Amino acid sequence: MNYKKKQGILAVFLVLLFMFQLFPVKKAQADVETDPKKFASIAVPFFTAKLVPPANQAEGTNINYFDIRVEPGKSQVLQLYLSSTAKKKQKITITPTNGVTSGGNIIASGEGIPADPSNKNPFTSFGIKKAVINLNPGEIKIVTINYTMPKQQFDGLMIGGLFVHTTLNSESDAGKTKDQKSALRFENNYSLGIQVLMSETDKLVLADMKVKTIIPQSYQTAPAIGVKLQNPKMQYMDGLSIDATVTRLAKTSDQHNKKVNGYKFAPTSNFTYMIPWRPSEKMEPGKYRLDLKAKAKQDHLPLTAEQKKQQEWNISKEFTITKSQADDINRKNPNYKPDYTWLYILIGILAVLLVIFLFWLVFTLGRKRTNKNIQPKK
Repeated sequence: MNYKKKQGILAVFLVLLFMFQLFPVKKAQADVETDPKKFASIAVPFFTAKLVPPANQAEGTNINYFDIRVEPGKSQVLQLYLSSTAKKKQKITITPTNGVTSGGNIIASGEGIPADPSNKNPFTSFGIKKAVINLNPGEIKIVTINYTMPKQQFDGLMIGGLFVHTTLNSESDAGKTKDQKSALRFENNYSLGIQVLMSETDKLVLADMKVKTIIPQSYQTAPAIGVKLQNPKMQYMDGLSIDATVTRLAKTSDQHNKKVNGYKFAPTSNFTYMIPWRPSEKMEPGKYRLDLKAKAKQDHLPLTAEQKKQQEWNISKEFTITKSQADDINRKNPNYKPDYTWLYILIGILAVLLVIFLFWLVFTLGRKRTNKNIQPKK
């Protein structure tokens, strides 16, 4: 092979190599958008969701939530496939939500739930618009979510979410009479929440726990104390155990306790920890004290022994239950039988006094008649 041919082949090779390096990104993006089978599904009746991991995803490609490293002020897109499994057309809505804590678990769903005051930059403020997707039976669509991060950098972890919801209506002739012109109409609601975890730095942030309010209330018709707990820091709690006791100060044997283990607590969020009475118990007014011990294992963080101690809390607070609060809660309790002992005693005392009065009255009137009858004649 002569020198010129070698030069020509080398030139073609370099051109091909150059073109190969120009197009892989487009090809890879096209593969992602046309092959949803490679991703893990999150399914509810009538539709499934499959998340497309972005380049800054921390947990790999087989995911059911987003865990991404973001930059201040930067815009990005999140993508997911929606697939209809219904037999009729449906409308699916996607709404941004803030990361909240409910029932002892971190969730990122629930439309319209406000952010905790400690959350200065809630996920719902990132410019994400509510999306409405119409799907035919068996249809698959890719959805793109655009957002922009706040310009101010943050340390720790931020949690938001995408609330995916559908409503399907169906009709039935069950129970329909000749006089009825329309069938019964049913509405089926199905939804799922997709978490979006965001971080910007590797700086360690420790969680914290504060008691915001203590309020007497009804819980499943029984009296209870609702303790509103807050985690104001940008770090979630994992393996959280809580041991809380409420003591009536006028009678220290009157105590109510609740223990839990394995709870989670979202960053910059709050939830109400319920301490219930037994259904048959009465809530008494007066002064009380809350003694709460809590500990988060935080196995997801590389903590020193000193830092682990900072993830333990001992909180004591006194509070008052007014008579009107106690009476209102007791009235709502169908299992509580009011104690009428003092009323019965009072009625008994009044009855005795009435009998004594009647005896006195009869005796007095009888004596007057006797005295009148034995008066001497003039």
